[in-house]
Amino acid sequence: MYKKMLIPLDGSPLAEKVLPYAKQIADRLTLEPIFLHICGRDESKFMCEAYIEHVAELAKTRLEAKGKTASGEPAKTILNYADDHNIDMLLLATHGESGFGGWTTGRTVHRILTASKIPIILVRPDMPVTSISRDWPKTILVPLDGSPMAESVFPHLEMLAQQGRTKLEVILLKVCEPPDLLSDYPEGIMPLTWDEHVKKATVASQHTCGMYLSEAQKHLQASGVQIQLEVILGDKDNVAHEIADFASKRSCDLIAMSTHGRSGISEWPFGHVADKLVRTVSVPLFLVRPQIL
Repeated sequence: MYKKMLIPLDGSPLAEKVLPYAKQIADRLTLEPIFLHICGRDESKFMCEAYIEHVAELAKTRLEAKGKTASGEPAKTILNYADDHNIDMLLLATHGESGFGGWTTGRTVHRILTASKIPIILVRPDMPVTSISRDWPKTILVPLDGSPMAESVFPHLEMLAQQGRTKLEVILLKVCEPPDLLSDYPEGIMPLTWDEHVKKATVASQHTCGMYLSEAQKHLQASGVQIQLEVILGDKDNVAHEIADFASKRSCDLIAMSTHGRSGISEWPFGHVADKLVRTVSVPLFLVRPQIL
């Protein structure tokens, strides 16, 4: 069960764009929100404490929000605080203006993503907050690549479903690559034309992907979530775009994925897919490391 959520801030308006998400997540999951401000060298302790206490007051929901301050190298400080205070979830903005030396999907966030033992919700500050409804997140997109690593996100989805005050809708998505066919197909002596051959092979490939999703959904059936299965054709080099486009068209609230947790974004089950999603997707990402429950 998730009990505490840590929201690191750098003091910038961009980083504070996560506040509506923090309030909604804390309220929906009955999580205790803890805001952490890492003081810069030019900030006094009084200024830091006044700032974070003000933010915590703004973010109050049914549970009282807490404001804490710390100093030190941002990534290490955040990770240590999470370990020392039994934090169950991190809510991060991908960049800000000050404090962390400019948040990007680079060094600071990369280090947190790589080393974090707990789930992370990652939000780009330019995401529209108008889409946050009272039952957010309601629809969660879960891209799968066929690996057990990717499926390790399932226990977290079950937990979200159990803690949430509204029914959770999960879309399991498989981006199916077109079949790799020989270009020298002897159409003249075969019963099918080239186009018919391609269509038949494509349908067979999609059917295989669909069967995989049918097996995968069995892990979630007992959790009470509403599950949809979706198979789309897509180029293996353009999977991130396909996922982002699908999430946008279907108005998904969240994209949930797992990470290998070895050497950061580049080692995720989807290779560089997650990296590209972090940089371009228009909805928040829910990221977990395998086997951390």
